[in-house]
Amino acid sequence: MSEQHSTRGADIRMAAEFLLVQMKLSKEDAAIFNDAVLNNPNGPGAASIIAGLLDVGTALVGMLAEARGAVTDDDKRTMAGEILRGLPGNVA
Repeated sequence: MSEQHSTRGADIRMAAEFLLVQMKLSKEDAAIFNDAVLNNPNGPGAASIIAGLLDVGTALVGMLAEARGAVTDDDKRTMAGEILRGLPGNVA
């Protein structure tokens, strides 16, 4: 595995853990947690967290598109776009 793939895998695992913690917290506690993690000089850094969260989101939307019947890569991209455009503005 290349160094880039290894780093990406680590970012994805870290982002998944980040999401799991977020899901257990109230909005106020999540904001405190986010601030502590993002501003920790010894932490993973915002860029790694964002990259990992985007990869996790991409995977989840792809899985949802497949569950809704998309088979080809073009179908998956088209359906993923429709899914994302259909999200309500207040997803949080």
